[in-house]
Amino acid sequence: MPAPVEEEATEEEKKMEEERSKMPRADAMLLIDDFEYWAERVLSGTAWNYYKSAADREISESYSFPPWIPIYRFYQDGAA
Repeated sequence: MPAPVEEEATEEEKKMEEERSKMPRADAMLLIDDFEYWAERVLSGTAWNYYKSAADREISESYSFPPWIPIYRFYQDGAA
């Protein structure tokens, strides 16, 4: 079996690791903006773009939430 090859960290990975060491604990972040500020710094570019693609307009949440409202109300009213 060949020996595992150690790959050198990319510039992006080095930057992300440096930012992670500076990031405060989650209980110290009060606003969604705080989480987004740090997420942009500690996530890879691909991960950040995936997150941000729906987070700015909450499109995916707004399309998936309305169908569940009647079910939620059904259980909330004690009909079940």
